[in-house]
Amino acid sequence: ASAVASSFSAAADTFPAGSALLEGLDPTPAKELAARFGLELRGIRALPEGKRHALDLPRVALYHTWVYTQDEGWARFTFEQAGVPYTSIHKDDLRGGGLRRRFDVVVVPSTGGASLESLIHEHDRRFGPMPFTKTAAYPSHGTPSSTPDMTGGPGFEGLAELQRFVEEGGVIVALEAATRLLAETGIARPLDPLTPRNLFHPGSVVRVKARRPDHPILFGYPEVTHVFRGAGPLYQVAKRHRDLIVLQYGTKKLRDEEEDTVRTAMLGIPEPPPVPAEATPAAAAPRDSAAADGRAGPGRDPSEYVLSGMVRGQDEILGQGAIFDVPVGRGRVLAFTFNPLHRFLNHHEFAMVWNALLFWNDLGEAPPE
Repeated sequence: ASAVASSFSAAADTFPAGSALLEGLDPTPAKELAARFGLELRGIRALPEGKRHALDLPRVALYHTWVYTQDEGWARFTFEQAGVPYTSIHKDDLRGGGLRRRFDVVVVPSTGGASLESLIHEHDRRFGPMPFTKTAAYPSHGTPSSTPDMTGGPGFEGLAELQRFVEEGGVIVALEAATRLLAETGIARPLDPLTPRNLFHPGSVVRVKARRPDHPILFGYPEVTHVFRGAGPLYQVAKRHRDLIVLQYGTKKLRDEEEDTVRTAMLGIPEPPPVPAEATPAAAAPRDSAAADGRAGPGRDPSEYVLSGMVRGQDEILGQGAIFDVPVGRGRVLAFTFNPLHRFLNHHEFAMVWNALLFWNDLGEAPPE
C-alpha cells in the first residue's frame, strides 16, 4: 500500500493528496475490506503518476505513567478497536534506553492534571517499593505492563533517553497534557508555554484551520474543520517558528500577524491571494465534517469559533497552535494541544493520529530556521 503525495483525477473521481493506493486488489476482497473498515474504495485502471509514500506501519510504543493512567487506557482501547499493534511502555523502558532500536514512534497519551514534576519523578521514592505485578490475590494486576516498583519515575536519565530517541530519528506523538513532557523540559525547545489570563475552555467543539494544509497529519481533512478541546495546555512560538504550526485554533490570524497585514497594506505591498476553502477537494473531507466546518447551515458565521459548548475569553486562543510539528535532531515531535483520542468519543479526530503513524517517516521537509 502507498499514498499519493498530490491530488489526481481518474475517470469522474478526484482523489486528494494522501489517498491510499491498494494495488492488485480484486473487486470481491475490495468490497469486503470497504465494508469491514468503512472505507470508500474506487477502482482505477492505471496508477497515477507522481510521488508516492509507502504506508509502512511503524513500531509503536504507548507510554504511560504510574501517576495517571486513565487517558492512556482510552488510547489503548482506541488502538485495539482499530487493530493498531503497539507495545505498552513505562518509566523502566525509558531508563533502560535503546528506544530507537525497538520503536519508530512513541505515543504519549494525555496525562491529565499531572504536573511536570510528577511526570518526571512520579511517586515519591520514600513510599517504595510499590510493586504492580500479577499475584494470586490480584490476578488482573500487571496487565498490560508491570513493574516491581512504581516509585521514582523515569527521572532525568529517562528524559535523556526520550530525547535521544527523537534525535536518532524517532517520532514522538504527544497528546494534550503530555506535551508538557516535551515543551517544558526543552526537548521541543521552540514551544513556549502560554498561560492565558481570562480563557475558560471546558470541553467544547471548536473550529480550527490548517496553517499547513498539505501536511500529512491533515490528509483527508478540509482546510477548515473542527476538533474537541478541553482545558489543555497552550504554547506560543516566535514568529520565526510559525511554520511549526500545522493547525491553529479559529480562523483568525494572531495579533502580530494582523498588524503585519495592516502595515503591508499601508506600504502598498501586494499580498498573495488567500487560498479559498473550496481549493480543498470535497472528497478529502471526513463524512461528518460537512455540517460543522462553517460552510453549511443557514446564517452560520464561518469565522465562529465555538460550535458546541462554551468558551470564555476566546480571543486569547484564536490563532494559537493546535498541532505543532517540531524537528528535533533527525526526528520529530508532533504536539497536539488537544486530545484527539478523548475517551473514544471524538472519532472525527482519530484520523489525525492514524496519519501521524502512517506518515511517520514521510512528514515532509522540516521548516527552515
